[in-house]
Amino acid sequence: IVTAIEKAGWKRDCDVLDTWFSSALWPFSTLGWPDQTPEVGAFYPGDVLCTAREIITLWVSRMVMMGQYCVGDIPFRDVFIHAMIQDGEGRKMSKSLGNGIDPLDIIDSHGADAMRYTLAAMTTQTQDVRMPVERMTLPDGREVNSSPKFDIGRNFCNKLWNASRFAMMNLAGMPSWSDISPGAHLFDRWILSRLNAAARDATMALEGFKFNELADKLYHFIWDDFCDWYLEVAKIRINAGEQTPKAIVAHCLDMILRLMHPIAPFITEAIWDSLNALAPCRGPGDDQAEPVLARANWPHADACASDPRAVEDFSLLQDLIRQVRNVRMQHNVPPSRKVPAQALVANDQRVKALLEDNLQLVMAMAGLESVEITDT
Repeated sequence: IVTAIEKAGWKRDCDVLDTWFSSALWPFSTLGWPDQTPEVGAFYPGDVLCTAREIITLWVSRMVMMGQYCVGDIPFRDVFIHAMIQDGEGRKMSKSLGNGIDPLDIIDSHGADAMRYTLAAMTTQTQDVRMPVERMTLPDGREVNSSPKFDIGRNFCNKLWNASRFAMMNLAGMPSWSDISPGAHLFDRWILSRLNAAARDATMALEGFKFNELADKLYHFIWDDFCDWYLEVAKIRINAGEQTPKAIVAHCLDMILRLMHPIAPFITEAIWDSLNALAPCRGPGDDQAEPVLARANWPHADACASDPRAVEDFSLLQDLIRQVRNVRMQHNVPPSRKVPAQALVANDQRVKALLEDNLQLVMAMAGLESVEITDT
C-alpha cells in the first residue's frame, strides 16, 4: 500500500529511534559501543544514577534492561531518586506560573556554595520539598525570584569563611604534630573526639545518600563545636603562650575543608590554598598537604581519637559556662564586667578536680573575676 506521503516523495529514515529507546542506549552508546573501546571498559557500568521519579519507567528501567541485553551488565549499581522542589504553596515551579527560581540569579545574590549547601540541606528522603518564593532586587537592579531559604546557606558560608580567616591569623609559629601532646589537654581531646565523630557521621551520610544529614552534621560541628567553643578556647590559650592549639586548629580546619568540599567546593578551595601557604605540613604524620583540595583524600574517622570521657567532662564545663552567661544576661551584666562566683561541688571529687584543672579557662569564657570552690 503506497501512502499519500510516499506518493509525495517522502521517505521514512530507517535510522530514527524512539526517544526513550535511544535514551535506553545512552549509558553505553556514548562510549563507543558496540566496539569494545577503552571507554566502555573504564566507565561501564557506572556507580550511581541520580534522577527524578517521573522518568523511572520511561528511562531508568529501559536503561537497565538494554544494558543487560546489549552489554551483559546493569548500567549502574544505585539509583538516587531526588525530591521535587515546589514553591511555598506546593506547586511545581514553572515559567508559565512565574514561580520558578533561576539558579544563576541565586548565584548572583547568594553565591554558588550557598545555593549548593541550601539544596543539600533540603534533600530529605521525602518526594517533595517546598521552597517559598519571593521577589528580590539584585545589586544590578534586576527584579528576580529568590527564597529566604538561601540565607541559611549564605550565613553558613560566611561563618566558615570568617572562622577560617580568624583561625589562620593565629597559626604563625605553628609547631609540628610530633612536637605537641594532643592528648594532654581536655579541650584538645574533646575537639579531636568531636572531629572524629563528624568525619564518621559525614561519611555514613554521604555513602547512604542522606545529603541533608551530611549538611546538618557538618553545620553543627563547624558552627557549634569548632567556631563557638574550640576557637574561643584556643584563642585564650594561644594568647597565654600555648603552641599546641595552633596545630590542633590547623588539623581541624584541614579536615573541615575536606568534609565540606563536596557541598561548598569554591569557598573551601580558596581557604585550602591560604591554609597551605601558612601550614603546608599539618595533622598527624605532618604530611605535605595536597596542593589542590579537589585532589585531596577524603578524611577517614580515627577510632583512636574517640574519647567519650572527654566529651562528658567538657559537656559539664559547657553547661557551667552557659549557666553563668544566662545569669549575667538576666541581670544585664555588661560583658566587660568581671564578677565573682561561688561553685558548690557536693561530694563529687571528680567534678571538683575537673573544675580546678580548668578554672582559668572557665573564668575567661564566663567573664568571672574569681571562683570560690566549696562543698558546703
